[in-house]
Amino acid sequence: MDSRKRKTVYTIVERDGRCWWRPLGVGFVNKDGSIDVRLDAFPQNGALQLRDVEPRAVAQESGT
Repeated sequence: MDSRKRKTVYTIVERDGRCWWRPLGVGFVNKDGSIDVRLDAFPQNGALQLRDVEPRAVAQESGT
């Protein structure tokens, strides 16, 4: 799958003066440009951040 069409969904949690990026799920870009989001958990703060999947994460998922 084209990694540009996949997104990682994060929530950003601030604790002890630091920001922690916690992955919560994935997003898939559709042909019309809309994005399907699949969450494994819900963010406590209600905020989500979608980022392109990094190439090394794709390689780890495919076992290479």
